[in-house]
Amino acid sequence: MPAEQTLKAVRGSFIDFTRTAETPQEIAPTLRFIEDGLLLIRHGKIEWFGEWEKGKEQVPETVRVRDYRGKIIVPGFVDTHIHYPQSEMVGAYGEQLLDWLNKYTFPAERRYEDREYAREMSAFFIKQLLRNGTTTALVFGSVHPQSVEALFEAYKVGQLQGYPLSAYEAFYLATLGGAKALGLDHLIGNFMPGKEADFVVLEPTATPLQQLRYDNSVTLFDKLFVMMTLGDDRAIYRTYVDGRVAYERN
Repeated sequence: MPAEQTLKAVRGSFIDFTRTAETPQEIAPTLRFIEDGLLLIRHGKIEWFGEWEKGKEQVPETVRVRDYRGKIIVPGFVDTHIHYPQSEMVGAYGEQLLDWLNKYTFPAERRYEDREYAREMSAFFIKQLLRNGTTTALVFGSVHPQSVEALFEAYKVGQLQGYPLSAYEAFYLATLGGAKALGLDHLIGNFMPGKEADFVVLEPTATPLQQLRYDNSVTLFDKLFVMMTLGDDRAIYRTYVDGRVAYERN
């Protein structure tokens, strides 16, 4: 196969963090924003990343450039802890933890003893991950082996209470920070060459309210904060895993 047929090119505005941080104060200086950037992918790995003007000559005329200008491209989201057998009872009411477990969690997890049910729910769960831009995760199954056999990815929801989380820190924790927590920051988490080409194309103006707030945001920090607070699965335009589209919004 000719070399150019194995090359993929993506153009757009990119945000990532160039190195891991030990404290929240170290995060902002590691932020990298390229307003008009180019990502070159070969065999699922990042081959080159930088400014469009500096890299466009590396793109053969026969290679179609996937142009996402007007959107924001970030590394795939990483989550480090979730129980996928609890998918069907998310948001269930419970005054106390023990009552909640006995009424919702344990009955839901017992259903995963059925292999076919576990397979159906694992497919639903993975689709929801990709729909929300999550490309790498650590997921806990039930005590039944069938539930684990049916699942091929993992996920984490981190809950922080009483902490003034900045937009930069939120995006760091969802990308490179999450990768570091799982010991995978040498493979994923930013756009460094050699890493796996997992990334998300975000639509920052997916709803009228987001459009209004985005139009009235001046700094990059403000725009990220809008997406952090108002964004949902409608803001996920495309999700890429190993350089391939794994989810696209209708």
